[in-house]
Amino acid sequence: MRIVIAGGSGLIGRHLTRSLLTDGHTVLWLTRNPHLFGRETVVRLPETKQVDSSSESTDFTFQESSALRRGPILIPWLTGNASTIDELKRHVPLDVVVNLSGTPIAGRWNPSYKRKILESRLRTTTELLEIIECLPIEARPRVFISASAVEARLPVPSDVETAPIEAVLQKRGIEFLTAVTRRWEAAAREAETLEMRTVFARFGVVFAKEGGAFPRLVLPHRLFLGGPIAGGRAWISWVHIADVVGLIRLAMEDESVRGPLHITAPHPATMDEISRTIAARLKRPYWLPVPTFAIQLALGEMGDLFIGGNRVFPEEALARGYAFRFPTLEVALEDLLSP
Repeated sequence: MRIVIAGGSGLIGRHLTRSLLTDGHTVLWLTRNPHLFGRETVVRLPETKQVDSSSESTDFTFQESSALRRGPILIPWLTGNASTIDELKRHVPLDVVVNLSGTPIAGRWNPSYKRKILESRLRTTTELLEIIECLPIEARPRVFISASAVEARLPVPSDVETAPIEAVLQKRGIEFLTAVTRRWEAAAREAETLEMRTVFARFGVVFAKEGGAFPRLVLPHRLFLGGPIAGGRAWISWVHIADVVGLIRLAMEDESVRGPLHITAPHPATMDEISRTIAARLKRPYWLPVPTFAIQLALGEMGDLFIGGNRVFPEEALARGYAFRFPTLEVALEDLLSP
């Protein structure tokens, strides 16, 4: 297959790209990083096609080596350069588009950062669909997978998808993230008008060794400062990065998958369970509580994600018989915290 990934250089994009390249697919990255242009990307791959995306490196490099295989094809976009469509036409027909673009939610949610979170997602989605529409009908991808988050399943006012952007920015905490994901999914739903099977990949909290929330959760324990966070009662719908890749590939390959696809492990856990299991695995004490006000002071509105939480099950994946590689917290942490 030929797969286009927007946001391929991020945590999920790198793991997904590596998995696809290992299986012989062609991957094209839409990127606005000028430092990548003019150099051939290559990626270190295992000798066999059995890839353990949890333990193998996903680093991309720009040096030639006999141990490396060609990596993703780079295509510039969102740079004011009109060549994106022409570049894509050189690689048609396309099979799948995966949109992972958007300003990371990890940050202090002040008004300007909240605007970036929302507008970056709407802009990239709209731009991507406009590019696809310019391709010949017979060359367009048949599947459009758009990133989202599990918060999209929470109730919101009926007009949230059409309300002015300023109204969305006034929402706080989890309500803000819910409104963002709903607006994002509404923008992505336009892919259906281009006759593409459309999937909303609603991610939970992704656990990976080299990025995302997991290293931040582990660090206090490594420093012997672990303890319950905001009482530890918040539910966390976590998922191992290997199953993130597996579920995105399920969405690519299973034609019955359309609409929301909740990308979480089948056994969500409370913050207390996660912290205690990390401490036990690292043989560290579990003694220093972090009160709610400290989380709010340190993280602002974003702290609501650790205080309120969200308990979600991967109903769509389970209904299709997807076999999770890391279904429980214990097996996931055994892998992620191994030397």
